[in-house]
Amino acid sequence: MRIFIIVLVLIFSLQSWTRADDVRDFEIEGMSIGDSLLKHYSKNVLDNIEKYYYPNSKKIVGLYSQVFNKNLINYDAIQFSVTPDNYQIEAIAGLNYEFKNKKKECYQEMEKIFDEIKLLFPNSKTVKEKESSHEADESGKSVGKIYRIDLNNGVIRVTCTDWAKKMSHADSLKISIHTTKHIDWINNEAY
Repeated sequence: MRIFIIVLVLIFSLQSWTRADDVRDFEIEGMSIGDSLLKHYSKNVLDNIEKYYYPNSKKIVGLYSQVFNKNLINYDAIQFSVTPDNYQIEAIAGLNYEFKNKKKECYQEMEKIFDEIKLLFPNSKTVKEKESSHEADESGKSVGKIYRIDLNNGVIRVTCTDWAKKMSHADSLKISIHTTKHIDWINNEAY
C-alpha cells in the first residue's frame, strides 16, 4: 500500500511538472496554440483572407488581416501561422507598434514582459540574445533582440525590432508562441 501511494504521488507530481512547461498554457488575446481559428472566426471569413505561403511548403500558411486586429485588448495587431485545412494554430503573435524610433524603451518593456512570462514557466530554459542585425535587411541597419523561453512542446519569444527607415516595416514589440512542429517546419522545410 505504501508503494502504491508513493507511485501516485510521483505520477501527479510529474504531471504538474510537464504541464508547467506546456506552450498551450500561454494565450494571446484568448487564443492559444492548438486552437482552431474556426472557434473565433467563421470559415467564410477565414477562407477569404489572403494566405501567405512559404517558398517550399504549403503545409502551414501565414494569415495577416485587419479582420484580426479589431477589438484587441493588449495588442495593435495579431498574426497566425495555421494548418490550412482546419485552421489549427501552429504559431500566434501579438504586436505593439508604440515603439517607433524608441528602441531603448522597447528593450526596457521587453525585459519586463519577459520576466513576467518566465514566472509562468519556472522550469523552462531561457535565452536572451544580444542585439543583432535583422536578416531581412541586407544593409544591416535594421536591428533587434530576441528573448526566448524554451518549453517542452514549443517556444515563446519576446522580440523588439527597430527597422531601418528604408524598410517598409513598422518597429514593433512582438510576443509570439510557436509549436515545436512549426519551428521544425520553418527550419527544415519552409525555405
